Amino acid sequence: MYRREIAERAQLLSRLGYAPSRTIARLQANLDWDFELAEQQRPEGLSDKDVTDIVKATYLRRSSR
Repeated sequence: MYRREIAERAQLLSRLGYAPSRTIARLQANLDWDFELAEQQRPEGLSDKDVTDIVKATYLRRSSR
């Protein structure tokens, strides 16, 4: 669920003209905020590296159209 939401947000930010690096930073910050007060940290599969991979894949798909 989270990974799909990150990909959808990345698609939106791509359409709005955000650079991949800015999108990565924004989505990582959003996740930090989402789980700031949670007893557990981010769920497995949502590390900074995972977010970077999702955003890069999203931008690559978009540029190949």
